[in-house]
Amino acid sequence: MKKFLKILLIITGILVILIGGAVAAVYIMFPAEKIKQIVIKEGSEITGRTIGLGDLKFNIFKGIEADNVFIKESGALNKENFLKADSVVFKYNLLSLLKRDLIINRIELVSPYVKIIKQPDGKFNFSDMLNGEKKEKTVKKKKDNGEKPFFNNIIVTGLAVKKGNFIYLDNSKPKGINAQVKDFNFSTGNMLLSAAVPVDIKSDFTAVYGNYTIPVDLKSQVKLDLKSKDADIALGKLVIAGTVSEGNVKLINYKDASGRISTLGDISALIKLLPENASAGLKDVAISGTVKNNIKFSFANGKFIFTDSAALEKAEVLYRGKKAVENFNGMAELTSDYKLKSDMDFKLAGNDVNIKINGTNVTNMDSGIFNVDIYSPKLAVEYLMALIPKKDKSAADKGAAGKKSAPAKTKKAIKAPGTYVNVKADNITFKEITIGKTIANVRLVNNKFYMEASAAAYSGNINSSAVSDINKGTYSFDFITSQVQMTRLIDDVIAVLPRKDASKKTFIDDLKGKVQGKAAINSKFSGTTFNDILHTVKGSGNFSITNGLVGPLEMGKDLAEKTGISDLGNAIEFDTMAGVFSMASGKIDVKNFRLDKGADGKAGDIKVKGAGWITVDRALDFKAETDISPKLAKQFEQNIAANFGIKDAGYAYDKEGWMPFDFRVYNTIAQKKYDYSQSRMMANIKRNLAKKLEEEGKKYMEKEGGKLIKQLFGK
Repeated sequence: MKKFLKILLIITGILVILIGGAVAAVYIMFPAEKIKQIVIKEGSEITGRTIGLGDLKFNIFKGIEADNVFIKESGALNKENFLKADSVVFKYNLLSLLKRDLIINRIELVSPYVKIIKQPDGKFNFSDMLNGEKKEKTVKKKKDNGEKPFFNNIIVTGLAVKKGNFIYLDNSKPKGINAQVKDFNFSTGNMLLSAAVPVDIKSDFTAVYGNYTIPVDLKSQVKLDLKSKDADIALGKLVIAGTVSEGNVKLINYKDASGRISTLGDISALIKLLPENASAGLKDVAISGTVKNNIKFSFANGKFIFTDSAALEKAEVLYRGKKAVENFNGMAELTSDYKLKSDMDFKLAGNDVNIKINGTNVTNMDSGIFNVDIYSPKLAVEYLMALIPKKDKSAADKGAAGKKSAPAKTKKAIKAPGTYVNVKADNITFKEITIGKTIANVRLVNNKFYMEASAAAYSGNINSSAVSDINKGTYSFDFITSQVQMTRLIDDVIAVLPRKDASKKTFIDDLKGKVQGKAAINSKFSGTTFNDILHTVKGSGNFSITNGLVGPLEMGKDLAEKTGISDLGNAIEFDTMAGVFSMASGKIDVKNFRLDKGADGKAGDIKVKGAGWITVDRALDFKAETDISPKLAKQFEQNIAANFGIKDAGYAYDKEGWMPFDFRVYNTIAQKKYDYSQSRMMANIKRNLAKKLEEEGKKYMEKEGGKLIKQLFGK
């Protein structure tokens, strides 16, 4: 036992002497100031930049710690920092130094700051440091001078970063890009050990891009085979905002790769990350659900192949507190040849909807094509439109609304892939509107929009078509109806009519529930801008409503009160109500208006002809020629005579016994004015009086003519 202890003490003493000698040798060979000079000299030669170190602390066991480390920018910006750190710690292998090999087990950067800039010419502010030709000249110069590098080999096996901050500026684009990584933490184990056991890699930081702030947390393991240059990376957990990913990546010869990554995301958590101006468009919408994404990929011989499959499960959308979308289940698959396949089923406002999408070359704005098929037994368009985020007007936009607009700037041409949408629905609803079986075809080809639609609606049919050039801002639209019920059509138009002031009534409001009959409408509209459509659209068309009635209208009630002709305030039956119209600059001109019943209108009590105009700003001017039947006119002769200063209204009838009554309504819808000039009535009175005089004169001559001749000729 004593002999064993003696041997142990001898061995221990020898080790202490060896370690002490090694430590002494290292201090002699590598004093702190010498190391500082080596780092600055070697670093400056490699980077071509000014490098600085503050105090250098050298501990033979703990390593080297340098504070206030920096690398300056190059050229005219050489006074600004490209990189700086509060401190840098190098933990090295002690024994390898004796063989002039620098094996750094771990480099630890504390509070590093790096600013990367992409210049307008496409070069980065570190491009000069990657200049291989410059490095080769430096090495050649050293060889020519007989200089040997201080270290035979420099190997780094581990890295750690604490509280780093990185900035990326891209000035090569017209609209610069500014991205930041804040509070960056990163650490790896000893990579030399990864051949035997997996080495942990951990990182967490906050990415900031524009108004987006995205937290990231990574935990993974790496196993390396330094001889074959293979690597196996196991992504244990990657948390980006509301998503969690896991998977694995295999590297072969450090150049080819394959792997898979699965991601699980929560929609509501992702929406919370949206900036205020983006989330404002979703203020009426609440979305929940789970997104699953699986991507499989490989990179070999310079070719990248992937298949990305995504699924949305049990998603729900609340619109203003009501369920708009529920039980949403869908999938989408995108391949490396950019083919897309998608199938979605969901309930929209309680009704089933199925959407299928097939696309080819979908990332190409010029040659990409999308085919979309939509089917629903009852498609709630209002809720579907509500799912599209709306841009909230900024304060600047609102302030500029009342100011005179600046000259229009030339818009950048929009590029869009070819899109073909087919819609089939047994019913379509929008607010209070319900339309029957509908088939629509929508196409976006060469940046032009085409649409044709046909619907069974209001007990008749509606057909429409549209063409629009997205870049030019031009459009044309046709609207044709056949045998549609006017009461329901007008009521629905009123229900969806856009209004600046809901309290102000329009002429069409007075028609609600007061026009019956079957309508045929043929109209065409076009425009050269999407701005202020009501004032810039042009159009023309005609309408014909048959076998119906109109009224009682507010205008008719006004006329009845002012004239005493009470029937003007009642409903008027007709066989035909028709006219032609044109529209421009917010003004609708109506010509050849007629309302009558029977041949020449003789089967009714009132027939009307007229012409005039009305504007979208609620001004109007309309002249009407009304004819009242003999039967009805007899009831109001006294009222007519009293109101128009006629002693005997019996002289106002036309040759067929109808009483003319003309009026003009003008000014505004809210403050209507009337003109009751009766040119036709006066013409009738003159004609009838002349006829009366002629008839009375004839009778007088027949009766008194003999006496007159006898007196004249004495016979």
